[in-house]
Formats: sequence, structure tokens, C-alpha cells
Amino acid sequence: MSKPSFKYIQKLLIANTNKSSKWLSYFGLWVGVSLVLISLQFYINLQVILGEQKPDAEGNEFISISKIISNNTMGNVEANSFLQKDITELEAQPFIISAAPLVANQFRVQLSAAGRLGFRTDFFIESLDAKFLGTTPPTFKWQEGDAELPLIISNTFLELFNVFAPSYGLPQFSKETLFNIPLNVICYDALGRSQVFNARIVGTTDRINSVLVPESFLNWANQTFTTTDQLMTSRVYLEVNDLNNIDFVSFLEKKGYSIQNDKVQFGKVKQILNGVLGSIGAIGIFTLLLSIMLFRFYLQWMLAKNQDSLKLLTTIGYSPAWMVQKLDKAFLPAFVLVVIFAGIATVIFQFIFVKTIPLISHDLSHFISLWTISSTVLIFIAILLANHRTLKKVLYEYSR
Repeated sequence: MSKPSFKYIQKLLIANTNKSSKWLSYFGLWVGVSLVLISLQFYINLQVILGEQKPDAEGNEFISISKIISNNTMGNVEANSFLQKDITELEAQPFIISAAPLVANQFRVQLSAAGRLGFRTDFFIESLDAKFLGTTPPTFKWQEGDAELPLIISNTFLELFNVFAPSYGLPQFSKETLFNIPLNVICYDALGRSQVFNARIVGTTDRINSVLVPESFLNWANQTFTTTDQLMTSRVYLEVNDLNNIDFVSFLEKKGYSIQNDKVQFGKVKQILNGVLGSIGAIGIFTLLLSIMLFRFYLQWMLAKNQDSLKLLTTIGYSPAWMVQKLDKAFLPAFVLVVIFAGIATVIFQFIFVKTIPLISHDLSHFISLWTISSTVLIFIAILLANHRTLKKVLYEYSR
């Protein structure tokens, strides 16, 4: 004899259940899933917003340091500069991953532009080991004989230029326009003889407040335009795991090295925000686990109330495995809706977040991250597995 439709059997299994308890269980599950997804999306938003100060792929951070100039060391270039032994000492510290000098020009440099700009000014240039620069344009390279010298400037310099440019009758520039302006870099030797290099800005950076040229050019220029054997640098660039490491900060203070205070403050703010988001995420996960447990209790209570019906169905030939399979399918639409509505809540949160703070969220997508979508799928699978295990345990127990 064929088994009747499950919809008749289902009435025996979930009869006499309280609808308010059922909907409350679903609501708790929705709240837990929503909290986890929103917390994750908020964390991703934070990383994107702070991306201008972002660490590298390994989570390390970069900072430049200099020596504190006191009344006693004023005018003493060597005392205020880093020698190779200082850099070696820095690299030997356990809280510093690597260090490299920001090499500056040891000769006079001028920058000029023709046309409407029509200016010439004394200038400075620096170079740094390429691994500290992150991603650079493919054109940021130079060898002797090249027709053009590539430059990378700080975004801060561009902002400052656009502030004072109108008062000097100069045009303000976007990044795109800036990259198309032909410039001249003029280098002078100790006798006042000059050499002009055609130059062009090929990129901007938030990592270093400087005007950067390829290492190969500045090494060549310092040898060509100066007679100094020992090149000294006033700044060193560091790669560290944590800017707020107590040992790191204490070492800098002991050695009389200064660090940009806003960088340290940024690290502290980021640390606090990550802590807050971690707490919210932990609360969300706890709420999700609690809601899954409450839903399991609801299932146990529902099946316990219909224990006699379960035994009857087992007696007349319905196996617990068959009932578990059918109940899994019966609960599937509800779980799908819970996860979909949690995803919708996260999408709404993201849309409001982007619209509410456009000044700092211009790099954010209006849609949720792929990490959030992947987490949604994983949470959905976890809910299905938890529900299946509960049904299997209870049905086999009550069907005896």
C-alpha cells in the first residue's frame, strides 16, 4: 500500500503547536542571522573606508620616523640624520619587520612648468625601496638616458596646491589632469651647473608625504651632482605589525625618534573600532547560536507534544528516516525566507550607510560584499544541518 501524502502526516506531527511560539522562534533566528551579516558588512566597510591608511596584504603597517631636533642638535646635520648603523639597529628590533631610508636629494633641485602655469621653484625629491611603496604604476622606473622622469606625489600636496592656487592665479587640478602636465626637474651641481629632466607625475600616494622619484634616478643623481661620499637621510620608513605596540613606542621615545602622531591616533581609533565591531560580531554570533538552540527547543517541544502520534506512525510502518526527510523539506521554505530577509536587512543597512556618510564612504559599493554573501550561504547550511540533527535525534528517540 502506498503511503499517503505527507501533508496529512504533517498534521499529526505538528498538531497542537502554539503559532506565536513558532513565529517567535523564526523571528529570533532572523535577528541572529541579521546581526551576524550586518556586523560582517560593517567590518568590511570599515576596512574599505580606512583603506587609504591600509596595511599590506599581510596586515602590516607603514610609518616614517625622524630624529627629534633639539636646541643642542640644531645645525648638526649628522646628529639629526640616520646613518647605516641606525637603520641596522632598527631592523634588529623584534617589533620592526623592516626599515629603509627615505633618501633625499643632496643637491639643489628646482621644479618648473611652462605654459599657463609658468613657475619655477626650489624643490626636493626623495626615493624609497619599491617594496615599501605598494603598487606603483608600471611607468615608475628610470634608467640613464630615459627621456622622461616619473614622479609620485602625496595626495596631501595636491590638496594644498588646490587650496592656494586660486590666490596666485593658478588653476586647480584633478588627479587626471595633473598626470598630463609636462614638468621640468632641474638639478644643480656644487658649481651651479644644471641639467634639465623632462618629468611627469604618474601617480599619487597617501602612504608617504613626499615627492618620490625612482631609486635608480636619485642614486645616480646623488653621485653625479654631489661630491659627498656618505649620504645621510633624515627619515626612515618602517614596516611594523602594530603601531601601538608598547615596546615599539617606548623604543622610539628612548632613542629620541619622532613619529607622526596622527598615524598613532589612527591606529588607536582603528583598534577601538575593530574591538567594537568584534564585540558586535560576537553578540551577533551568540544571538545566532542562541536562536538556533531556541528553535531546537521549539522542535523538541513540538514533537514531544505529539509523541503518541509519532509512535502510532512508526507502528503502522512510517520510518523515522522518512519522517526526518519530509520534515526537513517542510521547514526548508521557512529557513530560506529567514535568510533572504536577513540578507535584505543587510542590503538596506548598506544602502543607508553609504547614503548617510557620503564623504567617507565614496569608495563603498551600494551592494553587500561577496564575503557577506558567502557567509549567508554558510549560515544557511549551518541552520539546515542543525535542524536536521535535531529532527533526527528527537524522532528516533520518540519513535521507540
